[in-house]
Amino acid sequence: MPLDVKKLMNTLLSHQRAVAAQPKIISIVKTLADRPIVHLKPCPSAENRPMPPQVNAASNM
Repeated sequence: MPLDVKKLMNTLLSHQRAVAAQPKIISIVKTLADRPIVHLKPCPSAENRPMPPQVNAASNM
């Protein structure tokens, strides 16, 4: 009998996990669809990328 109880608990837990994961996935897809696709643009290569402003931030102190 304990094996049957374990099986029942596992099925209940997996069903609960699936139900809990569904709205999150839907909201993630919705936010990705609403957001403009910026993160898919290729970054400029390191050679022609301008220097970050942190390098000369202390020059005016």
